[in-house]
Amino acid sequence: MPSIEYLLISLGITAHFVMKWGWSQVRLPALIGFSISFYTLSSPINLWIPFYCSLVCHFVGPRIITKKTISKCWLLSGVVLIALPLIFFKYLGRSHILLLPYSLEMLTLPLGISFFTFQAISYLIDLSRGQLTKCHSLSHLILYILYFPKIIAGPIERQNSFSKQIQLNTDINYTKFRSGLWLIAVGLFKKKALADRFFPVVD
Repeated sequence: MPSIEYLLISLGITAHFVMKWGWSQVRLPALIGFSISFYTLSSPINLWIPFYCSLVCHFVGPRIITKKTISKCWLLSGVVLIALPLIFFKYLGRSHILLLPYSLEMLTLPLGISFFTFQAISYLIDLSRGQLTKCHSLSHLILYILYFPKIIAGPIERQNSFSKQIQLNTDINYTKFRSGLWLIAVGLFKKKALADRFFPVVD
């Protein structure tokens, strides 16, 4: 991961906790902004895909709850719509499948597409099973799907658990802050001094 993206993660997490001291009302838009910035640095042309998944969840979610008699149909429709980009980029982007005169393999696989696709699907499934009793706002869904610390490597997390962690008022003190900075520094050193040097050997 380029250093600028590593720095962005550190700044975003730091800002998240600092805002808990007095600017909690801007915490959500700030985290969304950091998440969008992180994704744009890595895969700008595909930024529309997590937004598309968020919009599908925002549209289909309330109908799963209110349309009890056809909730399964809405769930199936939502799952199919969310999965379309993943299916296209991972399985249909070859000319011998689509019968195109040229291959689409040069298309870059969107960053974290498997993780945020299945995470969006899990949100609709939780609504269908009653594990979520209400739908979340579009802004919360965007953050849930696009949240930058986990979009690369997961894990896939339930919306209930994610919301509780985001809203949790964790106490911050000097010891914890210093420990966090130390871990960031060690991680950056390992990346630059070890991982980057050995990458050409193991690639």
